[in-house]
Amino acid sequence: MARAARDDLGLDWLRIEVRGGAGLEPFYEQFGWQVVGRWPGAIAVTPDDRRDEVLLTLPLR
Repeated sequence: MARAARDDLGLDWLRIEVRGGAGLEPFYEQFGWQVVGRWPGAIAVTPDDRRDEVLLTLPLR
């Protein structure tokens, strides 16, 4: 995916958004993704459970 985005599409970076509190940040970081932002309480899982939305980017250049 990263190779195609860089070589075929000419992109400089990719962006994803994940739900906080699920242990996804360390998973993506091991593949070079970097946390660049967080929206506290942006995701309502249930009425009593709000999670951060975590923004990550993957530099391609």
